[in-house]
Amino acid sequence: MKADRLFLEELRLQYEKEFELKSNLESKANNIITASGTVAGFLLIFGTFLLGGLNQKSGFGDGAMVSLAAGIAIAVTAILFSIYSSILKKYSFVLGDVSALTIEDKNNKKNRKPNEVQIKHFTDKDECAFTEEMIIAYAKSIYDNASENDKKAKAVMRGQWAFFGSVIFAFVLIVILILAFNFNEFSFVHLSSL
Repeated sequence: MKADRLFLEELRLQYEKEFELKSNLESKANNIITASGTVAGFLLIFGTFLLGGLNQKSGFGDGAMVSLAAGIAIAVTAILFSIYSSILKKYSFVLGDVSALTIEDKNNKKNRKPNEVQIKHFTDKDECAFTEEMIIAYAKSIYDNASENDKKAKAVMRGQWAFFGSVIFAFVLIVILILAFNFNEFSFVHLSSL
C-alpha cells in the first residue's frame, strides 16, 4: 500500500494547525490591545492628574513628564503592532477560492448555486490523480499560511515588547511620584480644588 493517503492526512493535520496558530496569534494580539489600552488610559488619566500636584521646580517634574509621554507612546505602539497583526491577511485554502465551486444564480444574485463544471473537475479524476492534486494544494496552502503566520507572530512579539516597555515606564512614573512625595515635592492641594 502506498503512503500517499497517510501523507495527505498528515498534510491536512498540518494545514489545520496553521489555522489554529492563526487563531491563537489573533487572540494574543487582542489581549495585548486590551492590556495596552488599559496602561495607556491609566497613564493618560492618572499620570496627568497626579503630575498637577508635582512641584514643577523640582527635578522630578521632567522625569515624570518623560516617563508619562514615553509610556503612552510605547503603549500606543503596542496597540498599533497588535492591530497590524490582526488585520485580515489572505490565507490560502486547499480548494482555492471556494466561491469558484459556486456560481451566481441569474434570477437572484444573492443566491449561489453549485458550479457543476468546477465540481466535475474534481469528481471525474481518478483517486490517484485527485490525491496527488490535493497533496500539492495542501503543501502550497501550508507554505502560504505559515508565511502569513510568521509575519503575524513577529508583529505580536513586537507588540508584546512594546507593552512590557509601557508597563516599565508606568512603574518608573509611579516610583518618581513616590519619591517626589517623600521629598515633599508633591502636594494634594490642587486636588482639593476639584
